[in-house]
This record gives sequence, C-alpha cells and structure tokens, in this order.
Amino acid sequence: SLEMAAQAVMQFVVSRVYRCAPLLRHRRLWQQVPSQSLSFVMSWGAKSMQFLSTIFAGLLFGTGLILSGMANPTKVQNFLDVFGTWDPSLAFVMGGAILVTAPGFWFVQKRSTPFFHDMFHLPTRKDVDARLFTGAALFGIGWGLGGLCPGPAVTSLPFATPGVLIFVLAMLVGMTLAKFTALPSRKVVSA
Repeated sequence: SLEMAAQAVMQFVVSRVYRCAPLLRHRRLWQQVPSQSLSFVMSWGAKSMQFLSTIFAGLLFGTGLILSGMANPTKVQNFLDVFGTWDPSLAFVMGGAILVTAPGFWFVQKRSTPFFHDMFHLPTRKDVDARLFTGAALFGIGWGLGGLCPGPAVTSLPFATPGVLIFVLAMLVGMTLAKFTALPSRKVVSA
C-alpha cells in the first residue's frame, strides 16, 4: 500500500541521513530523539511523502537555477539583449526544461490522482483576458529590467546581495499592490 511504501522510504531516508552525516552522529542528536518521535515521523505516511517530495522538488529547482545561470541577472539581461551582448545559452536551459517537463505532464495526465494528494491542482482556464495580458507584460518588463523573476530571486536570497534584496522587497510590494488593486478576475462558474 501507499502508506507502507511511504514508511519504507522514510526509513531509508532516515538511515541514509544518519549514515552520511557524521556531524549528526558526532553530536549524538539521534540519541537525544526519543524512539517514539521517530515512529511518529514514520507514521505520517502520505503527508510525509508529500512534504519530502516538495522539499526535493524545491532543492532540485533551486540547484538547477543556480547551475544554469538563471539566478544571474546579467546572464538573463544578456539573453534578452538580442541586438547587443546576446547570450543564447538561456534558450538551451529553457529548451532542456521543456524537454524534461513535457513527459512529466504527459504522465500526470494519465493518472487519476497524484501520488501524495487527493486531487490534482492544474489550471483550468484557457481564456486570455486583460488581467493575464497586463500581468504578463509587467512580468516581462520587470524580468528584463531586473534580470530576475520570482524563482531565481528567492533562490538568490542566501547570497544576500543588495540588488537581490531590493528586488525581492520590491517584488513583494508589487505582489501585494496587485492583489488589492489589480483588475478583478472573472469567476468561472461550472454548471
């Protein structure tokens, strides 16, 4: 069953962390955790797998952004500067991402439910309205001027460069303003 598989994966992860992390063994943190706590973690089942898969996806995404140069504003701006210092390497990053993601979406559409949740949360709207057009235009202008978009900006936060910190603060202010002042979204009513 799914719960048994989740428990087996959790036991495997805990054993690997313990085996591969000498710092944890040195400080004897595992010995300070009561066995009841570890059994409680093991009993999470699907919730723990949802949590672990989310952490894994975030780490994978952030690592990909850093390694591909997407978190480097100059590289992004050079990609967008077609008539100046154009750097086409970002097109290969995006193309590679599409090649990896496309089979994943195909696989997801073949399943009736996700692995670790009751239902899929996929977009259902297909119309193009003023809100979408305005948001896309503002996003593109911000991406071109700043060289960052939300994912790479958050990924770059640990570096604490002044440009990234200012960008993230401005981005959060812009998101808040948009939430309260943007064009109202049309509600889709299903019959």
